[in-house]
Amino acid sequence: MARAAKAAYWEQHHSDWRQSGLTQKAYCTQHDLKLVSFSYWRKRLASPAAGNKLIPLAVHRPPEAVVVISTGDMRMEIPLGSLEQVLPIIRRSLRESA
Repeated sequence: MARAAKAAYWEQHHSDWRQSGLTQKAYCTQHDLKLVSFSYWRKRLASPAAGNKLIPLAVHRPPEAVVVISTGDMRMEIPLGSLEQVLPIIRRSLRESA
């Protein structure tokens, strides 16, 4: 049975069960259904993402790590991703000022 057909089958049973006034167990016994399957589909059909395999998630990027370089009266905060480009410039500056 295809997924959509299964969902329709169980939706109909759940609708009939709500109208019957029977307990889930009694309804399942009367209709030769497995209670565990009935309960599974009841939860699945009640969920807002019923049938969806993907659930949207919000992903937040953590703040980038920073390297702090300080010398006497100077303090620099350099993003870790930029360190490779910035470090040779800093070294060159320090050599020229010495």
